[in-house]
Amino acid sequence: MPVEWTDAAIEELFEGSFVFGRDELAVDVPLPEHLRLEPSPTGRLWFESTSEIFFEDRVGLVETWTDANARPGVPVEVDIRRNVGSEWFLERITMLNLLDHPVGAVLVGVRRLAEVDEPVRRAVDLQHDLPEIATVRRPTWALQELDALGRILCTEGDVREIFGVRAEELEGRIVLEVLHPDDHPTCLEMWTDLLAHPRSLRHVTQRVVRPDGTVCWIEANVINHLAADGTGSILSILHDITERRGQERELVTQARADALTGLPNRSAFVAALQRHLQEGPVVVGFVDLDGFKAVNDTHGHLVGDAVLDVVAQRLAGRIHAPAVVGRWGGDEFVILCPMSPPAALEGAVRQALADPISVHDVVWPARASVGLVTGAQGDDAEDLLRSADRAMYEQKTAKRS
Repeated sequence: MPVEWTDAAIEELFEGSFVFGRDELAVDVPLPEHLRLEPSPTGRLWFESTSEIFFEDRVGLVETWTDANARPGVPVEVDIRRNVGSEWFLERITMLNLLDHPVGAVLVGVRRLAEVDEPVRRAVDLQHDLPEIATVRRPTWALQELDALGRILCTEGDVREIFGVRAEELEGRIVLEVLHPDDHPTCLEMWTDLLAHPRSLRHVTQRVVRPDGTVCWIEANVINHLAADGTGSILSILHDITERRGQERELVTQARADALTGLPNRSAFVAALQRHLQEGPVVVGFVDLDGFKAVNDTHGHLVGDAVLDVVAQRLAGRIHAPAVVGRWGGDEFVILCPMSPPAALEGAVRQALADPISVHDVVWPARASVGLVTGAQGDDAEDLLRSADRAMYEQKTAKRS
């Protein structure tokens, strides 16, 4: 820890504050009796009175909680404005993660600083008000309150951007109505578990289906604020992660695709072969272009790359799903087909390469050696590929003799 958190140091940090003890899910835990801290007189979770906090300060409060959990032993603070009756006050929230300390809790202190004027919610124009960060887009987020049945009581924030409707149009609807049907089982499982654990927090990723049919991916922290008598609500703090999901999918695609041809790369092909071998017999083909080295040596690698791309497109155009065509590397390609006799698969390869390939004023008479083996359900993928490679090499050797 950056600081030696003695009892005296902890008491000094939280002097003048009401203090809560919380576990990693923000569930109430008792304060250590040996610490001279002023416990909260309300007995509520520190974020249970979210509706009293000024709208634009709520996200900062949750971000500070996240920061505290990620930085054990480091005090973090945030100032919020809270409405009490007809008055507004500025309060400082101090959080200190001592879960790994003998205290065994995240301490949350609330200190009232001053009475302030009622804050006015204002939309920020990034281009004019904050030109120095105009290129940074703030997260798209929303705050929802729901009852125990999952009925939406109110929604604030970027409602139209996420849900495609005004906040008023969501009120009274069951939250499942706006979620993708494929996400309903996960949502119901999470909801059941959440209701069984008062004052607990759950994290969920799911899809919102807008009225126009477009989909918005969201991440939500869902907190059970229901009291034993049924009062209170479920609070959901959610934000749009659609762009991030797209970037993640693109990265996965790039990691599994050959950069030149777009075909599955070696690791992706082996994974596909392993899956097919779990289901039944598979024909595996190893394809090596004959005389391709002369293309690179005579015309350069740019022409060679263009030829390889044409070969890839021809093979993929001739050999259809459920078969898979991949690039092994260099001028070698691999094929798996769970439903074709070996002779038919070799015939498809020959037909794909029957016509010469013409690129950059270079005409190359495409030729290839093909090694084919049949694997049974449960066979080892790499053993089959080695066997297909040997069969291809034997065919190539026979052509030279």
